Amino acid sequence: MNFKVLAILIWCFPLTIFGQGIENDTIVLKEINIDSNKPEKLKTIKFGKGKGGGFVMMGKPEYIYLIEDIPESFIQEITIHFNYHWMNKNDEWFPKKTVDKTVFEVTLYEVSSENMLGQKINPEPIVITLEESKDLYPKMSIDLSEYKFYTKRFFITIERISPLQCEECYYYMPAHYVSKKKLFFHGNKNTIRISDNLQKEDNTILCHGLRCEVKTLTRDY
Repeated sequence: MNFKVLAILIWCFPLTIFGQGIENDTIVLKEINIDSNKPEKLKTIKFGKGKGGGFVMMGKPEYIYLIEDIPESFIQEITIHFNYHWMNKNDEWFPKKTVDKTVFEVTLYEVSSENMLGQKINPEPIVITLEESKDLYPKMSIDLSEYKFYTKRFFITIERISPLQCEECYYYMPAHYVSKKKLFFHGNKNTIRISDNLQKEDNTILCHGLRCEVKTLTRDY
């Protein structure tokens, strides 16, 4: 299914992405010593600042994000930030300031050895509902501790399943931040692949990430 993508204004700051060093076609990883005797502690990693922008996608879009640069750990919780928009084709503002109820399905995936979406972490989609509200920038926390998955990066898909009621209606969408590389994807999940070469100069409009906080249980502190 093809979606029309419209970029709206982004109010956020870039996040520094720490990459791997390359020398003579060899990946050089920095050695990190983690004391296995240290007690595990909760650590929260924040991605993005400000209220955030987003992308308007027609139909019932599926937003796909890569979450990385977190310590290798058990993922406990993710808090997703949302923005709002409206569907008026003339891009006109309306006096209504209440955002309609918006429902999403959230699924997490491992990153496969081919740098594509791998095995599902949650077998069934997690349904989250943002009720009708005057809060234009809400956030929603999802407890992931029951899945007991240990990782340093993963994919997350956020699909809006509630219909758009009218052109004058406001609805919620995931909030973005400007990133150093491409962390936002859309389209066929089976063809999406991470490319370290896709930096901001290649496709600035898609060099965004999901504004969120990820809570981990780790000895890396």
